[in-house]
Amino acid sequence: DLLEQSKAKLDRQYRRKALGFVHGAALLPALLDDLNTPEALLTFPEGADLLGLMELDPVQWFSAGADVDAVTYALDRYQDARAGKLWSQADSIRDALRAQGIEISVARDGSVSWRKA
Repeated sequence: DLLEQSKAKLDRQYRRKALGFVHGAALLPALLDDLNTPEALLTFPEGADLLGLMELDPVQWFSAGADVDAVTYALDRYQDARAGKLWSQADSIRDALRAQGIEISVARDGSVSWRKA
């Protein structure tokens, strides 16, 4: 589906933006080449920022309308449950968030991140 492909591409670009990916060396020459917009867009994300695209903060993009404070509170409870080895409680919190369309990722170092599915 074209809409899903487009969202996946924007997700990738917002991840790059969140990580501070910079590809500026290619941006200016593309813009100086008679405003070569297609080539400038290849320099995502900063090329998109300059052209007025991708104006959302990555956190706003990935939260997609979710109540960030409520999700943060639930994630704190989730991490506390995991730290206390209260696995069924952690599973319940994870399942409740999943039912709201929130995906949780746990990194190797134990840090937890989330995004709206």
